[in-house]
Amino acid sequence: MKTPPVILLFLVLALSRLTGIDPFYLKMFESGKELFQQKRYAEAAENFRVAEFGLMAEKNILRELYSLQALALFKTSRGDEAKIVLEKLRRELAVTDFSRFERPASVDRDLLELFYTLKLVERPVETPIKKKGKEPKPNPSIEEKKRPQPTEPKPSVAEKKQPQQSSPVPVHNSPVSERSFDDQFAEIHLMLLNNQLREAQERLKTIPARWSKDGRTIFLEGLLRFRKGNDRVAVSHLAPLLDDNRFNQTIREELFYNLALAYYRLGEYGRFLRLHRLGSEKTRKQLQDVYDKVQQDRDREFLLLDGKFSRTGCKRLCARFAGDSLLGYDLLRFLLQNYGDRPENILVFIDMCAKEPECYEDKFILLAVSFLRNHAKEAVAARLIESSYIRKEKTDRSIPVLLELEEIYFNQKDYIHSRDVIQYLQAFARNHPEVSKRLERIKNVL
Repeated sequence: MKTPPVILLFLVLALSRLTGIDPFYLKMFESGKELFQQKRYAEAAENFRVAEFGLMAEKNILRELYSLQALALFKTSRGDEAKIVLEKLRRELAVTDFSRFERPASVDRDLLELFYTLKLVERPVETPIKKKGKEPKPNPSIEEKKRPQPTEPKPSVAEKKQPQQSSPVPVHNSPVSERSFDDQFAEIHLMLLNNQLREAQERLKTIPARWSKDGRTIFLEGLLRFRKGNDRVAVSHLAPLLDDNRFNQTIREELFYNLALAYYRLGEYGRFLRLHRLGSEKTRKQLQDVYDKVQQDRDREFLLLDGKFSRTGCKRLCARFAGDSLLGYDLLRFLLQNYGDRPENILVFIDMCAKEPECYEDKFILLAVSFLRNHAKEAVAARLIESSYIRKEKTDRSIPVLLELEEIYFNQKDYIHSRDVIQYLQAFARNHPEVSKRLERIKNVL
């Protein structure tokens, strides 16, 4: 019976308070158990893998975690990975004899069968029971067929072309090289989703060279590496595909999910946060538990800055969360609240953050410009905007930034640059009321 979510959350929080375990990892463990009961083994295995990081010291939990994780992997045709998990179980729990291992009651029979299959425990030999009665007389015609023939004829051409045993994934009968790439993509993708990694890898080798650089082939290669746990190579394949608009919504969501999770497993939390924000609502829900964990780490890093301003601390934050475009804004706001009376420190940070394009967006620029103008640093504010990547954009979010730049130039009586900014804005924001107003103002001056 499925445990109600409210009760599950209560148990997780209660246990975490008693043991001091991070509730995030307990939640992942309990969620994995729920998925295992629903026979969603691939998702369960992934949750158990994440939960393991925070539960290594909890030997009583590791017994059940490793048992369920190994079974989940085995049930998704990942026997080699199941062996690795059981080896960790042997090492962490000092198991010397799997036949005496105390198996969790809920999976006792399945786990024992896994031990038999992987030859960790010797399967007992069953003696066949002979039935009473007369043995059937041999059938001469059958015995004749069983006798070896003097010579075995060579197979004909037609016999050679007979189809092999069918694969778990339906395939076409025509040769691989003659089938459309769409069909091959669908087949290999299905193999990967079913964790038939070896079969998928072999099929990828058969893709003709003319399709080897196609975005869909690169996606399959990246997904294969992700499923194998080679996250660095997976990222190198998947990240360049974010701007590929040929994928349908389902594939794009899978791309975002796998790439975000690969970034998380590599410790590149900033890029994970960026993809979480850019992803669809469905993708954000799938990544919610991991997002909560990353956000907690980010908040803790902010607290480390409390007390004495540290340029090194700010650099560490920008490096650890590189790719988090909201980091600059949140950090600048934090510094203004805590070190607003020391503008020299704020200037140092603004200059430092401006050199990290992945760590800021329009909100950071607007807040920084407001601070600089309040401290009579308009020339610095203008240089900040001119050097930012937002200056070259033609999007809605760049409009308020460019209006700030035009205002600075106008106040400095640099009317030529003021006019240039307005003309640039006219190319994509002609109907914006403030743009029209500024245009009339500059016409009255020039």
